[in-house]
Amino acid sequence: MRLSLTAPSLNERDRADHRQEALMPTGIAILDQITGGGLPRPSAVVLMGPIGSGKSALVRELAVNSLRQGSDLLYYCIDDPADVVRLGLEDHNLQVPGLEAEGRLVFVDMFSKGAEKLAESLPHMDPEDVLEETMKFQDLLDYGRSFALKPTGHRKVIILDSITPFFLLAEPRR
Repeated sequence: MRLSLTAPSLNERDRADHRQEALMPTGIAILDQITGGGLPRPSAVVLMGPIGSGKSALVRELAVNSLRQGSDLLYYCIDDPADVVRLGLEDHNLQVPGLEAEGRLVFVDMFSKGAEKLAESLPHMDPEDVLEETMKFQDLLDYGRSFALKPTGHRKVIILDSITPFFLLAEPRR
């Protein structure tokens, strides 16, 4: 008896069909064109660029389009308070309060929590310690995991805007 461990090969059409199924259109024509039809799913995508280059604006556009396509969205607000992000999404004629009430849009306002913690702690605590205490990465992972695994019948999108503070925390200290 022989066992074969090789998978059957896919013809070119099947490969193309599989690729299309594995992509989530962004709703931004030029980005979908550049990426060959959208962002791969499941995946982690990092959007990088210099300060002021429009990363957050692009991320909010992606958030709006994801919600319009029926996805559930978890938005970690790190660089701006959640109220500012809400207004930015509402500027795109998105019914943010309704989406939040349905549980399809969830904000984690880390910006406000961090600013509040910093204000309470000064001058008693080093700002780096405040940031480290406020942004426990494992807690973020756990919350994101529970959001992603919650059965709703919708695709899940998780946004962290921005991840720069995590890189700052990871830098070696001298």
